[in-house]
Amino acid sequence: VLHLGSNTWKEYLFEAEALPQPQTRRFGIGVKGTKPVSLIFERKGNGFALNLTSEASSIDPHTVLLPDASRFSLAIDLTEPGVFKAYVNNRLEYRIRMPHKSAAPFLHCEEGARFTNVRVFGHRDRALERSPKQEIFVDDPYMQGWASNRWAWLPVIRPEDEGARA
Repeated sequence: VLHLGSNTWKEYLFEAEALPQPQTRRFGIGVKGTKPVSLIFERKGNGFALNLTSEASSIDPHTVLLPDASRFSLAIDLTEPGVFKAYVNNRLEYRIRMPHKSAAPFLHCEEGARFTNVRVFGHRDRALERSPKQEIFVDDPYMQGWASNRWAWLPVIRPEDEGARA
């Protein structure tokens, strides 16, 4: 395990690219405050099982299966106070409550795992969360006239209002 920085660090974005070798069985990244929170990859058949683990009891173990790849883009986002977000290949995989207020980033290296482009930022340079696909609304007949004067907006006439008009 290679620790980078201080466990007093708060609100930052930690990124690294992992280059697993054929003999690599386990690797990952994480943060360590009073207890570590780790994003660990373990080789399973033709891919990797991604596990979010922690010694903090508030985090339930959860596994995501990923296909084998020669490169994984990894990120841990702590820029939102009290929230731990983990990304793999720019896709949000985990969003949990952070068990501690500050933590030091670390790399977990075993059996030939290599890392490149290791970076720690004080703020997010780019949005990592996916934006909604707005083009799906362009041809939606129910959304085309919503909040628009293109469609006629008819007043609702209640039966009790009919007698008042006569």
